[in-house]
Amino acid sequence: MLQKHVYTFILFLIGVICFGQTATISGTIKDDDGVSIPDVQIAILEDGSINTNSDANGKYTLTVPADKDITLSVYSISYKQVNQKFKLKAGEQKNYSPRLATKNNFEIVDVVYEKNRAVEMQSINPKNFIYIPGVSQNIEELIKTQIGVSSNNELSSGYSVRGGNFDENLVYVNDIEVYRPFLARSGQQEGLSFANPDMVSNINFSAGGFEAKYGDKMSSVLDITYKKPLKFAGTVSGSLLGGSLHLQGVSKNRVIAWSLGSRYKSNTYLLKSMDTKGEYRPRFYDVQSFITFTLNEKWSIEFLGNVANNQYLVIPANRETTFGTVNNAVKLTIYFDGRELTQYTTMMGGLSTTFKPNAKTKLKLIASAYNAKEEENYTVQGQYYIDQLEADFGKDNFGQVAFNRGIGTFLNNGRNRIDATVLNVEHKGTRLIGRNSEFLWGARYQHEIIEDKLSEWRTIDSAGYVAPYSATEINLIDVVKTKINLQSNRVQGYVQYVFSKQLKDSSTITATGGVRANFWDYNKQTVVSPRLTVSYKPYWKQDILFKASWGYYYQPPFTERCVALMEN
Repeated sequence: MLQKHVYTFILFLIGVICFGQTATISGTIKDDDGVSIPDVQIAILEDGSINTNSDANGKYTLTVPADKDITLSVYSISYKQVNQKFKLKAGEQKNYSPRLATKNNFEIVDVVYEKNRAVEMQSINPKNFIYIPGVSQNIEELIKTQIGVSSNNELSSGYSVRGGNFDENLVYVNDIEVYRPFLARSGQQEGLSFANPDMVSNINFSAGGFEAKYGDKMSSVLDITYKKPLKFAGTVSGSLLGGSLHLQGVSKNRVIAWSLGSRYKSNTYLLKSMDTKGEYRPRFYDVQSFITFTLNEKWSIEFLGNVANNQYLVIPANRETTFGTVNNAVKLTIYFDGRELTQYTTMMGGLSTTFKPNAKTKLKLIASAYNAKEEENYTVQGQYYIDQLEADFGKDNFGQVAFNRGIGTFLNNGRNRIDATVLNVEHKGTRLIGRNSEFLWGARYQHEIIEDKLSEWRTIDSAGYVAPYSATEINLIDVVKTKINLQSNRVQGYVQYVFSKQLKDSSTITATGGVRANFWDYNKQTVVSPRLTVSYKPYWKQDILFKASWGYYYQPPFTERCVALMEN
């Protein structure tokens, strides 16, 4: 028993000794306005293991070593850190309630996006492409979100502006004009468009009223700039619908910068989920490169190359359905035979050189070649059978075909081919005049070689009826047969002047005027197209801009087929 009391007394002495070697600091943490701050960390700088946090009311209690110089640190991510030195006696209780100043004083500011609103070109951020839901994987998905732009097929890269045709839109990549497939119909899917989203740095778009420096089409301009890499990088993406690979880099002396992109896409899984059944095998791929050579501060060279193949194979499937009542049941059978195969193979190469003799002048020479081999081959036969089903429960063939009520057939056939080569050489120049004026000019020669064969027809036949009817022969409808071998030349040019001036009342007036001309030696026609945009920004508190555009826009036919269709 005595031994037990001895142990208890020893433990009591140890507790007294330990208690005598510590002190306590407590308080409430508040900000400059006297509001309690929770979750503030309080710690000893000399020993970080001795720490605590303020509670929801800003209160804290911390046990610290006694008879020893310590530094108490109070800090939070949103407030300035406060350090205070202490040397407390054993068992002493100290109250310390500092006021913390905010680390950052945020003020309400107006963020204004500055751009040249005096012209009709609108800048679009290409990074927004990843936020656009869709399956096309084309940069045109961004264009379809703009005012006045529409598309009737989410699988198509084509778009219509202000109700215009899909062929009335200009597309440029680094000042080189690119083309969509010539045989593709309005709204029909063309697979992958030219622009690779991984290589794009800037997008400018105009839905009308564009400047004279752009070409001779009716609806819109899409001006895309590919980025010049500053370091080695790459991206890889993949899904059940396809994938893409992009690599870029720059040489050690930074003279050569290169970018390479490859894409593959297939809509097979998507199309198989539709109500319209069939065997769909669309496949698209392309390989693209963009290389820049910076020879010196005044001289640079760029190369843009693309090889693409878009292929569609459709084999329609048979369908069967039954409708009506028990006493009058009818069976409809749709039978298909044949297939449709469409293929577009395109190749494009462009070489440009830019020379800047001085700070105010820029001269650019562009040479490019484009070749398209396109085919549409289809022979599709469709037949329908309308059969009356047996409704008598007493008969052995109840629910089966009793007799045929009608039959019909249609046959669509097409063998369309086009081999198009477009060669052009172009010069563009820019000259700054003073501080607020700019003069632009350009000239272009283009040679076209078109070999075009168009052969389409269809026929409709049913029991007792043929359209068009003949008792002795089979007549076809919608027959189109043409064969064209055309070589032609175009000459284009433009001049443009941009003027901006601030008036005495601090308002600003800006004018962009120009004229372009286009001559095609096939029809010996010269088209002159003047264009003007004027804007006025008054010096008002409200940000208001008045702008008006006027111009004569005319789109010459591209091939003799277009001329023939227009004449008919």
